[in-house]
Amino acid sequence: MEYYTATLYPAKEGGYTACFKDFPEALTQGEDMQETIKNAHEALALTIEEYAVAGRKLPPPSGADVYLWSLEHNPTGMTMDGVMLVAVPGPGESQVRVSISFAKSTLAAIDQKAAALGMTRSGYLSAVGLGYTPESGKSPGAQLDELGRKHGLSRKPTERYTDFVGRIFEEWDREKAHA
Repeated sequence: MEYYTATLYPAKEGGYTACFKDFPEALTQGEDMQETIKNAHEALALTIEEYAVAGRKLPPPSGADVYLWSLEHNPTGMTMDGVMLVAVPGPGESQVRVSISFAKSTLAAIDQKAAALGMTRSGYLSAVGLGYTPESGKSPGAQLDELGRKHGLSRKPTERYTDFVGRIFEEWDREKAHA
């Protein structure tokens, strides 16, 4: 899995802006930091998908010079608020967009549970698909950690649960291929 750096800036009109040195076309914003981070993940995923459709090779992730670039190429003219790494699936691991329907109340419950885990809606639904089920006495995070251990994986201290679920899926696919 590759990691690209997103730079986060406060926006003049409020909220935040996120941009990527390696993908100038992946520029997004949100009303708060959490929404901006979510949108940055989605913007990068869509950009990667567009590269794949066009047959374009992905640029290698920038190194430490991304900080200097961020100071020089600030789209908002405001002080940089931070940087974050965004994981990108490797070759053959592209994501597929699906359309499904839920009752509004069901979707609200899914979003609430996903937010409690620091996950996107898609990440949460993926975790449920892998076998995550609410059990009394166990936090959702503990259950996902346990699910990872069943596949020989452990979550890295700074790893988001959405990324961890992606690694679980990768391992599950490898296990199925060798079965």
